[in-house]
Amino acid sequence: MGKNTSHGMGKTATKVVAASGLVAVFGAGAAIGAPAAIADSTSTTSSNTAPSSVQTQVRKSVTLSGSPDGTINSSASAMVTQVSAVGNGQASVQVPVGADSARNLDGFSSVPISGQTATFNLNPNGNEEQRIYTKSSNGPIKVKATATLNGKPINPGEIVGQTGVLAVNYEVVNTQTQKQTVTYKDAQGNDVTQEVDVAAPIGGTVDIVLPQGFNEITAKGASIGGDGTGATKLSFSLVLFEPLGNRVANFGYQTRIADGTLPQAQFTFLPIVPLDNSTIASTKEAYTGGAKTGETIYGAGTQIGENLLKLQDGAAKLTTGLQKAAKGAAELADGLNNKVVPGANALATGADALDSGANTLAGGLGGEFNDGMTQLNEGLVKLQAGVNALPAAVKAQLEADPTYQMALAGLKSLSDNGPAAKGAVDGLYAVAATLAGGGGAGACANVGGSGKTCTQLQTGADTYILGAQTLGGLLYVGLPALIDEVLDGVQSQLLGTPSAPGINALVAGGAQLQDGLEGTIIPGANALADGTGKLAAGANTLADGLPTAADGATQIADGLPAAVEGTQAIESGAGQLKTEGADKLATSGETAQADYAFKVAQIEAIQQVGLSGSNIPYGPATGPNTQTSGVYQLVLAPASTGASNGLVWGLAALGLVVAGGAGVWVWRRHAGA
Repeated sequence: MGKNTSHGMGKTATKVVAASGLVAVFGAGAAIGAPAAIADSTSTTSSNTAPSSVQTQVRKSVTLSGSPDGTINSSASAMVTQVSAVGNGQASVQVPVGADSARNLDGFSSVPISGQTATFNLNPNGNEEQRIYTKSSNGPIKVKATATLNGKPINPGEIVGQTGVLAVNYEVVNTQTQKQTVTYKDAQGNDVTQEVDVAAPIGGTVDIVLPQGFNEITAKGASIGGDGTGATKLSFSLVLFEPLGNRVANFGYQTRIADGTLPQAQFTFLPIVPLDNSTIASTKEAYTGGAKTGETIYGAGTQIGENLLKLQDGAAKLTTGLQKAAKGAAELADGLNNKVVPGANALATGADALDSGANTLAGGLGGEFNDGMTQLNEGLVKLQAGVNALPAAVKAQLEADPTYQMALAGLKSLSDNGPAAKGAVDGLYAVAATLAGGGGAGACANVGGSGKTCTQLQTGADTYILGAQTLGGLLYVGLPALIDEVLDGVQSQLLGTPSAPGINALVAGGAQLQDGLEGTIIPGANALADGTGKLAAGANTLADGLPTAADGATQIADGLPAAVEGTQAIESGAGQLKTEGADKLATSGETAQADYAFKVAQIEAIQQVGLSGSNIPYGPATGPNTQTSGVYQLVLAPASTGASNGLVWGLAALGLVVAGGAGVWVWRRHAGA
């Protein structure tokens, strides 16, 4: 239905002017005569003629009539084309009219038509206007009216004289669509290509006047007002293209009637160039912002979902660790309660006993034992002094005397045969003392008879000697000599020479033992006592503290399963939050972004349709400085047997409908030199 083509007249451009009837749809800026933004759609051709100063305006108005139910009377469909020129000079304008012939409404001359395109040759020298009438198709808009009375379907043409609750519904369909391929970005930044049906950008208004007597009126989406005569006027605004509206519109009203009728409905449909209207342009910007917001929401939801996955993974690892910790804590609590605490108590008891023994040891070493060692050492010193004082002759005699062995045997016998030996030993030591004092062996010659020098020996050993079975043959007078010999032998055998290392080593060892006892053993024993005291104190402290540690370990062991349940809940909750929250957020953002981006692509597609002028009845006119407008007007007759659309048709025939009083959206095409 018309393309922008060049006719050797230079540049062309398109422009939309809004009509007052669509102010409610697209805002106050859409008033008739208020130009919208110019949308260039140009083609350049060569021209050998001077630029024309003639401004031409072409208005096309298709008038349609139909029955109350929306059935179009095709035989009455017509289009009036009005061409107005202003300026000086000549201009030729080609106008597609969709017919092979036309009636000149301003005279009897014919307008040349070739290939359903009429050519208007204009020479205004001020102002000039030409109008023609042609037959028309029913246009791209289909209307269907349905009605119910008291909830039951009724033919709209049969409502006359009815009483009750009347509900009327109109369905309007924009049938002019074309397939286009649109491309837009998805939330990930990828190109999405989609083939869509793009409806021709057409808006419209519907005016219905309900006569007096129509009461309890409701009309969703309508502007309702009185007309000053008792009637009620309903005005509906239609946007018959996506995404701003829908190519199929349903609307209507409900009222209570008495002896009623179905009023006429007047439809006006106007082709538009969408983005030349500020409201539609703002809507596109809002859709663009919505797409960006959707992309942001998608990104946020995706990022949150990824972080929730990390949280879920971390919670799973934490759960595993806590499960191991719970097992270890249980083992620790069991060990502390059943082994460590009892062991610590036993350790404390043992340490107390050890401390007591160490104190006893330290006390003994420093008391009686040390005193005894001191006395032993002093006795050995004296013994050494006595041995050193023995005469050398006595020592030599003892070593040479054969009786020595016998004396030793006797002494052994004395030692082995009873307590009486003690007295003999005492006597022998007394003899030794006498000898050490300078007495000779002869001094004891008469021991058995005189008793002057060996009284002690006789007193201590008499009983044992007289009763000894091995000495039964001894004579009393020979005993002193034997004893002298024995004493000498004993002295020599037991004491040795002063230079012999035995007694000296014994004395030296005794001194070293005492030194070691006082210098090392006793201090060590005291240090040991101090250490065991501290050990006992520490062991008791450990024993006192371990039950608390055991209780704490038990509480930890008891609490860790709950912590495991908590981390498992976190893991589960993170997964659920991702599924129910972040994923849905990302999906909603992705869906919103795609929806808004698709709507923007749709608006851009219908913008191209509007710029092409294909929504104008039979397409736009071409010529220098030419503007083209188009409008479809449909009147559905009222449900009245005497109703006629003759008046409307007569007005259309006279060209009054397109004179501008009704108001239209105009698609204009300018051609400049």
